Amino acid sequence: MRRICLSVLSIIIIVWIICTGFLKSTLTVEDVKRLSQKGNNLTWSDFDNYKSSEIGFGLYIKSYPIRDFNGYLLIGGSPKIPLYIKIRKSISPYVSSTIDSDDIRYNDITYFLENN
Repeated sequence: MRRICLSVLSIIIIVWIICTGFLKSTLTVEDVKRLSQKGNNLTWSDFDNYKSSEIGFGLYIKSYPIRDFNGYLLIGGSPKIPLYIKIRKSISPYVSSTIDSDDIRYNDITYFLENN
């Protein structure tokens, strides 16, 4: 009986780790640069392996912290197609910022990352 309980508990812990994104990595500046090179081919699924938070109120918006950068990658739109993908220089993804990048799919983000 004890062995069965431990097995069930182990399965529950593994499922929890997978479902909560515990094993997902944090975006880096290099990841953002690499992903931006995909242009119009960049989709939600390209971000599946990164930590994120849903922050939208009515609109589907996800925030991805960027390691070694004081800001976040924000993606908004429908759950199927991103309407925009931009970088927000801010202490919190919830704080409106006047320092947002242009959409990373269409513009070079190097200047923004190095000068903000």
